[in-house]
Amino acid sequence: MNNKSIYIKHIALLSTLLYALIPIAAYSQESETWLEKLDSVVMSVDKYEKDKSDIINVMVAQRDKLRDQKEIYKANCSIYDECCTFDSDLALDIIERNEGIARKMGNQEYIDEWRIKRAFMMSVTGMLMESNSILNSLTTEGMSREMLVSYYTQRIYLNTHYDQYIGAVSANDKYEKDTKAYRDSLEAILTEADADYGWYKTMKIISAGNIDTIKATIDKIIISPNLNSKKDASNAYAIAQIYKKLDDNDKYIKYLAMSSIADLKVANKDIASLEELAGAIYNMHSGDKRTSGLFSNGSDKYIDRAYRYINVCLEGAQKFHNRVRVVSISRVQDNIHSAYVERDREQRESLRVALWTAVGLLLLLAAAIVMVVIMYRKTKVVNNKLENAIDNLKNANNELEESNFVKEEYIGYVFSICSNYIGKIDDYRKNINRKMKVNQHDEVLAMTDKPVVQEEMQKFYKDFDAIFLHIYPDFVKEFNDLLLPEEGIEPKKGELLNTDLRIYALVRLGITDSIKIAELLHCSPQTVYNNRLKIRNKARVPKDTFVDAVQKIGKKSLI
Repeated sequence: MNNKSIYIKHIALLSTLLYALIPIAAYSQESETWLEKLDSVVMSVDKYEKDKSDIINVMVAQRDKLRDQKEIYKANCSIYDECCTFDSDLALDIIERNEGIARKMGNQEYIDEWRIKRAFMMSVTGMLMESNSILNSLTTEGMSREMLVSYYTQRIYLNTHYDQYIGAVSANDKYEKDTKAYRDSLEAILTEADADYGWYKTMKIISAGNIDTIKATIDKIIISPNLNSKKDASNAYAIAQIYKKLDDNDKYIKYLAMSSIADLKVANKDIASLEELAGAIYNMHSGDKRTSGLFSNGSDKYIDRAYRYINVCLEGAQKFHNRVRVVSISRVQDNIHSAYVERDREQRESLRVALWTAVGLLLLLAAAIVMVVIMYRKTKVVNNKLENAIDNLKNANNELEESNFVKEEYIGYVFSICSNYIGKIDDYRKNINRKMKVNQHDEVLAMTDKPVVQEEMQKFYKDFDAIFLHIYPDFVKEFNDLLLPEEGIEPKKGELLNTDLRIYALVRLGITDSIKIAELLHCSPQTVYNNRLKIRNKARVPKDTFVDAVQKIGKKSLI
């Protein structure tokens, strides 16, 4: 774990103990948007932890294939950086392995480095005495500047854990005095060349309290839009602390949310930002009764969100075996639980009032129902009559639509046929007239002796069939559905309709008189009568309703 990450823990632990003392005002819609993004990330915690676990498993598998001790040492360093805030058991195993390799190599600086890391893991898991013992066993004499930075940072981290575990934060406290001394020693050896110089300088500026310098520092801190690295988490957290110092609670909440998002995305189980955010949001609930106009849905929103966040922190701390963090979280969780109990009591009281109100409304409703029943009985008869009238009107409209449709189709076709026949008659007249003028009497007699009715009738039938089936394309199928299965009528090859189908096609058009049908088809009335009787005898529906059934063919397709 790098020095900056450890220093974050130090600041976070102090902040966790102090946030309850700071009144938190309502935050803006922008901050609410970031909290909603955080809510979404919280729902995906298991996914991020699985992704992290998969990465570590791959790294461990690759390391296990190595045989060279230096390569194994290097691989272990990478694994430790990945798991030091995710899997304490694996981190301790890596420390054990690399410390052993360092001893075999006889490299004292490597040995000290991993003993400091062991002290960190002891602090994280609540074994504070063991951590202190390890650090006491180290001597700073001869340590490189980089090792001294790690050593002093770990000393600060351990002391803040003592403060948090014991619950004492006082300027006269021994741990606070020691922490100040270690911080002074750390600042004395840091240079601008150090990667974490900017971070420590920011924390120092915050402690100094120079407002103008603090504001100028914000623009120098860079946060990636993706919020998916430890650096993003620490930088967002630093900005949050700056705005906290500036008493800008809106931006304080916003950047704590951003830091929490980054921490959760990298599966940091020793997450300080989310714990501090949960406490700050809970503090909003505490001030909700004193503050008006925060949110229309009242303090429930704060309680639920704070409870959700602190549970994520607690679950992570338990998995990471962070005893100190569990103690800290438990204190906040107790406050939130008390708020839940108070909210339940208030809700029960509200429910009691609502219940009596509901009883009164039910009585009024019962009276209203009696009146409605009376009115209903009076209007039911009228409604039934109205429904029948509407149904009749619909049927009439449907029949009118069908009739209009058929008329429109037929008018066009009849005009076309009539025009065609007028043209033929006129051509016939012109031909005769021409021959008479040139005294071709024999040819005229020959033309008038030859019958033309049969030929024209066949063409008439063909035109009629085509027009009718254009309007009622499924007529043959639906007509056969009215007959017994074995009595279906199918036109011959090359025909659209035969005589029987043509007769009932005219019936479908409303022409039911056999004499009229005979005139239209140029056959005898007896033939029409016999054919109609024959077809009715083959029907699967009652004979007296057969004509009505035929006249309903195709209505659905027309309406």
